[in-house]
Amino acid sequence: MRYLICFFLLLAAWPPLANELPQTDPEQLSELKNVLIVDVRTPEEYAAGHIPNAINLPLQQLIETKTLPAILADQTIVVYCRSGRRSGLALQHIKALGHAQFSQLSGDFLLWQQQGRPIEH
Repeated sequence: MRYLICFFLLLAAWPPLANELPQTDPEQLSELKNVLIVDVRTPEEYAAGHIPNAINLPLQQLIETKTLPAILADQTIVVYCRSGRRSGLALQHIKALGHAQFSQLSGDFLLWQQQGRPIEH
């Protein structure tokens, strides 16, 4: 738990971290090959609606892992949440675990919805 609190405090105190994360535009998402879309929202948020073919890996569960889950290994990962805060935290953790192929969905789920893109329930 102490690790998690320190991680959140570090990220909150250093905003430039979020600006350094690679971004993927929603338009690019359909063009990418061998990409795993990861929704880091809660299971309840995911059930209420998510990007097609996205898997749900809640931020809390991801942060508690000391190694990258096998499903994420050797994949290009595009992470999103509702507005960007949790996906930024998730990507910092994924980066710290040594994964190199990752990005954050630009605008996260809010932009996805605003653009009228497909949503699965």
